[in-house]
Amino acid sequence: MSVSGLDHVGLVVHDLDACARLFEGLGFTLTPRTDLVRPGPNGPEPSGAANRCVMFDEGYIELQGIHDMTRGHMIVPYLQRRQGLHIVVFATGDAERARADAVLRGDRPTAVARWERDVTHEGQTRRAMFRFFGHAPDDTPEGYFGTVQHLTPDAIRPAGTTRHVNGASALVDVWLSTLDMAASEARLERLTGASAPVGVRVVGEEIVQALGPGLPAAPALVAATIRVSTIGGIER
Repeated sequence: MSVSGLDHVGLVVHDLDACARLFEGLGFTLTPRTDLVRPGPNGPEPSGAANRCVMFDEGYIELQGIHDMTRGHMIVPYLQRRQGLHIVVFATGDAERARADAVLRGDRPTAVARWERDVTHEGQTRRAMFRFFGHAPDDTPEGYFGTVQHLTPDAIRPAGTTRHVNGASALVDVWLSTLDMAASEARLERLTGASAPVGVRVVGEEIVQALGPGLPAAPALVAATIRVSTIGGIER
């Protein structure tokens, strides 16, 4: 299987600073703000987006702010719907192979692209580089789904950034709400090559309603599960 698991999930917002303050108030440690750079005709160019991340030893949460809607970032259409959870990215050790395997399964992914971002921690800056591709939007009505290969995996988790005062330690899964669970699970199997959803929990509308008011109607990404060391830590 070319997809090994869930790499990260992402929230997309207009005001990255306000979103970051919310997460810091919940006891999460965040990486510094960094601009996302993509390939351009004359070399690397701004993508119109910046992020801060909640890093865990296993997986992470990306807080992505779109500050220039005119740059054609692929997440803009999702942000135009609403702010919130829109991104699911699977992990792979070989993006080209993962894409080729997806095509053989009937997927219609984008070409593999290489993006970069600087990660600054305690006065030192490293360049994080990764290769990724997106899955066909028609096959992922819940949000943006992609697969990533980290070329510099040690650069994205500077020392100390995976420790959180609330005891959070890992991203477990993301919840996908649907009106047809069997069809959604079959579609995810085709996207990932896994016989069971990789890091994705497929739930029906009744589960979403039980989670509380204000969540988007299916199909949508509605929640993520985070492992904590103690319930008391997260309650504080």
